[in-house]
Order: sequence, then structure tokens, then C-alpha cells
Amino acid sequence: MLKNINSVKTKFLISGISILVILPFLILHYFNQPTPEDFFYPGIVKESGFLDAQNYFYKFWGGRISYYALTSYNPLYFYSISGYNVSAFLFFILFFYVLYLFISEFTKSILNQSERLLLLLSVFFLYLYSMPSVGQGFYWLGSVLNYHLPVIIIMLFFISYNRINIYESISRKTFYTSICFIAAISVAGFNELSAMVFSMSLILLFLKDYFIEKKINRYLLYMLVLNLFADYIAFSGPGNKHRSDLYVNSQEFYYSAYSSVEFIFQQLINWIFNSPVLAVTFLLIPVFFKIIKSDKQSLIFSIQPVFPVALLLLFLFTGTFIMLWSNGIVPYGRILNFLFFLFLTGWFYIMIVLLSYFNRKYKFAGYKFPGYTYAVAFLIILALLVKDNNIKTAYSDLISGKAQKFHNDLETRYSKIQNEISDSCIVDGLEEVPESLFFMDIDYVPTTVYNKGYQMYFNKKSIVQQRKVQ
Repeated sequence: MLKNINSVKTKFLISGISILVILPFLILHYFNQPTPEDFFYPGIVKESGFLDAQNYFYKFWGGRISYYALTSYNPLYFYSISGYNVSAFLFFILFFYVLYLFISEFTKSILNQSERLLLLLSVFFLYLYSMPSVGQGFYWLGSVLNYHLPVIIIMLFFISYNRINIYESISRKTFYTSICFIAAISVAGFNELSAMVFSMSLILLFLKDYFIEKKINRYLLYMLVLNLFADYIAFSGPGNKHRSDLYVNSQEFYYSAYSSVEFIFQQLINWIFNSPVLAVTFLLIPVFFKIIKSDKQSLIFSIQPVFPVALLLLFLFTGTFIMLWSNGIVPYGRILNFLFFLFLTGWFYIMIVLLSYFNRKYKFAGYKFPGYTYAVAFLIILALLVKDNNIKTAYSDLISGKAQKFHNDLETRYSKIQNEISDSCIVDGLEEVPESLFFMDIDYVPTTVYNKGYQMYFNKKSIVQQRKVQ
């Protein structure tokens, strides 16, 4: 199969399938529109100034300092809705590109480019197919900055940290060390989940050096100290308590712990058996065999399988527990996206570790599965594409005209508001939001965050939605 992967016909087939999978998500960016909350943050900055706005967010909204600073100057600050769409599109491309760099960094000495691309497209296909909320993941810029950007930064950290140990050049070491320190400080300020994942990862790296390599990495220790200090600043923000008090079941340990275990178990069943992950994993076995047979293989794949399984479950549990403890509700949308991506990366790592473990015991890495088994796995994937999934939904939103109508309706709304002579404006609510996109509409009263965002952007005293007649 590895020979087939490198054949011209197979490359052409994989390229064609990849284009068909990714294309609708790219086109949907043209029809994307800001959700009203995105207008709010730059509006506050214009009204109060940057520093006062950040102080307000920290005191009354939460400790997500990095996120608030970035979203304060999203393209709507410059009155550019087109810039908003372009930014979301570029982050989509950046996520894809950094994921490729991340995979390549740890496999380029073992796999050729075609095999690395196959791994990349497999992970990205599964993510697009089953991610809980495509709209919050790729089209709502606020959510992209809040959750996908820290994922990108974490991947860049691991790439840079690996290169520190590879390159001898002082200038290169300094450059990559700087990236690591920036990541160590900034990730804590995006959201609690990414802060937890990153801090736990740094601790594990430090413990690996201390117990396995019998050394203390001073730079890693400095990074960890800075990261934990940044965590303290973020988690101790007065806005966290203010937000937590709004939820009934927040800060109840037993409820949070029990619900976390139950929730993670349900999600694992769903992610494994209601998606093509098993079929895709089977198709990738020849690639995994090549990794575990390589003389350049790192000891990272030669550990007991129980450790990565336990760590993945710990990461997923802790991420869910933090959400339940702070807000009293199970992870949703953008938070589930983060957990699902964490599951995918952990899943493929565990699969390689398992194969490596059993190969050491039974020496079967040279075994060749019959060709028809790969054909069956591929047919299973095609059959699952018929089921409801994000790829099918994206095509439906485009072909049915839902995305076009959504875009046109909001353009009409903007035009009406701008042409309204009065400082108060009433607009019609949207009939339908495409399932692939994300939109939280303004309310019937002018005091909500969503309405205030519109009001500051369009310089109106009041903008409300037309009440529907019962």
C-alpha cells in the first residue's frame, strides 16, 4: 500500500477527494457574516480606550487576557466586514498548514511527503467530518481566536521546542526559544481548557527530562514557571467569579466529577463508532508500520500503551471537569471542538504506540493485509459520507442557497441600518441560519451584548429586532 500511496494515480485520487472534502468549507467563507457579539469588543475599545477596555473585560468578563486583546482589534474595529471574512479564511488555512508542520516535524525523517500528506488529510478529514460545531470552529472569528488560535500556538510550541534540540545555530535556537516563551505566557490567556492542556504538557515534558533523561532543563523550567504564573493571572481574574455566579451547578465537585466521567464516556463512544475513525485508522496501518519499523524511531512510541491511554483520558476528563466546575454545564460547540481535536491527536498516537508494543512482542510489522480489506475500509468511509455529517451539510448549505440567502439578508439589514435617519432602528430577524455557519442574533431589547455591539458599530442609540406577532 505504501507503494500505491506514492503512485501518480493514488496521489491524483487522494488530491481529488481532499479537494472535494475541503472545497465547500472554503467557499462558505465568502457567505460568512460576523455574529453580533464580534461587534461588541472593538466597540468597547473605541468607547473607552484599549487599556480601560481590557481592565473592564478582566474585572467583569474573565481572565482571557490574550483573547480579549486580540479580539478588541478584530477587523470590525476598522469597519471591515470583508476583513472579518478574510481573517476567518486565513485562520482556516493557517490551522491546516500548522497541522501539516506539526505532523511533518515528528515524521519527516521517517515518512516521505506523500505519506505525511496522507496523515494530514486523514486527521483533517475526520475533524471536518465530525467536529461538533463547524460554525464555531472556523467561521465565528471570536471563537477561532478563543479556541483554534491557542491550538495553533500549542502546535507551534512543540515544533519550536523540538527544533531547539536539533539546531546548533545560536540564532536559530534563540528564535525558537523565543517562540516557546511567547507560547508559555500567552496560551493561558485564551481559555481555561487550552491553559490546562498546555500546562499539563509542560509538566510532562519536565518530568520526562528529570526522570528519564536524568537532567533539569533550565529553559523548560523557566517556561513552566512563567506559564503557571500566567495561569494564576488568568484564573484569578474577578470576571471568572462574576461569570461563574450566573450558573446554578457551578463549583460542585461531586456533580462536576461524576458528570465529567459520564460525558466523556458518551463522547468517546460517539467519536469512535459514529465516525469513520476506525476505517481511516485501518487504512493508515501501513504508514504506522513504517513509523514503528524505522531505525530513526523515537522512544516516544516505545512506551507501555497504558500510559498514553491514561493521559488522554486524564486530559479529556480535566478539560470537561473545568467546564462543569466553573459553569455547571457540559462542554458545547467550540469547547467540544477542542476536546475532539485533542481526542484525534491522542487516538493516532495511541494507535502507533499499540502497534509498536505488539510488534515488539509478535514481530508482525511486515504483515500485509489482503488488498480487499483496504477496499472494504474505503467503502465504509464512502458509506458514512451518506450519513448526516459536516461535509454533507456544507454542500447542502451551498447548493440549497441557504448560505447565499443568509449573506444577502444580513447585507440588506446593514444597508437598512445605515440608511436609517433616526438614531433608533428596528430590523427583521433572520428566517434561517445555515447549519455550517454560526450566528447569535440581536434581541428585542437594546441592552444585550449583541445589541450593544451593533449600536456601537453603526453609531445608533438603539437597534432591536422586530418582535414577532404571536
